[in-house]
Amino acid sequence: DLGIAEAMWGIATLYHNGHGVPVDYAQAMAWGRKAADLGIAEAMWGIATLYHNGHGVPVDHAQAMAWGRKAADLKNFNAMLFLGGLSANGLGTPVDPRQAAEWFEKAADAGAALGAYYRGILAEFQRGVPPDPDEITDWLDAAAGARSETLPGTDAGTAEAESAAEKSRADRWYGIALDKLRTRCADDDLGSSWLLGVMHLHGNGTPRSVEEAVKLFERAAEGNQDNAIRSLAKVLADGLRGKAEPAAALALYGKSAELGNKAAMADIGEMYATGAEGVAVDPEKAVEWYQKAADRCSARGMFRLADAYRFGRGVTQDSDAAARWYTEAAQRGYPAAARALEEMRTAAAVQQPEAAAPGSAGE
Repeated sequence: DLGIAEAMWGIATLYHNGHGVPVDYAQAMAWGRKAADLGIAEAMWGIATLYHNGHGVPVDHAQAMAWGRKAADLKNFNAMLFLGGLSANGLGTPVDPRQAAEWFEKAADAGAALGAYYRGILAEFQRGVPPDPDEITDWLDAAAGARSETLPGTDAGTAEAESAAEKSRADRWYGIALDKLRTRCADDDLGSSWLLGVMHLHGNGTPRSVEEAVKLFERAAEGNQDNAIRSLAKVLADGLRGKAEPAAALALYGKSAELGNKAAMADIGEMYATGAEGVAVDPEKAVEWYQKAADRCSARGMFRLADAYRFGRGVTQDSDAAARWYTEAAQRGYPAAARALEEMRTAAAVQQPEAAAPGSAGE
């Protein structure tokens, strides 16, 4: 019975989000499996994210990919976006920008404006354009290293043509995203207002306009859209409308964090770590916010927390804790975490005391 299956999925989400009951990922998985067994695509996608985040189960990207595919086969566009991210980042599969592109295109064809947006971003990567710093594209970083390179013997004209082709693809997909978002904004969809603002802010398929972006962010923020509130905070923090206003930005980051935005939690940690006008340096508070972000599976939060333990900033230095958090971040596709782990291993190997040679002093 469809009604029973949907009720099971509803129970799973209550346990996952802690609405009316304590957060319990094991129960979320159990009820999600029951709903998935009865054909609920959203439950299949939910199980995929539990495996991806290591909620109630060990991180297992192969399982995440398998469950994501089941949901995608039932036309769930969230699963298609998820699979595109895994393919772009090499999680549960080798890094494969072409496969990622296919999943994003399928999501766009299924009605997801975000699929068209990510497809445009991926095309930009393919032509060597670095990602913007916003965490909306953090998980695509690994794909940048797998972009099409100019092969030995390829002339400059061919390389230029390939770059022009990717730009054309980016513009086409950005155009599709813009059309979808504008239609939904007319229906007062808050998430669409926010994403359209992001595209105006970065000039994705449309002339860059901070003022237009801010109008869209403010419109969505009035409805407590957490990403929009965070984006307004970033505008203030970065001084995109004049002088930077870090104290005001911190207040908005806090409001976004209260709504559960894990990226805003990591942002607050970074502000306390570095300090700014009106925001005193406070390493202990930075760690507190990094921990909150990490607890919500923010790879950036995990990475910053690992750094804090590694260098003893705001917390007692603890190499084991640092390695553990770097590993958690690396498992979720944060490239800098994998590099930091390798640095720690190399440093540890160099510092290993050599065994005393036979006949040396002290025998």
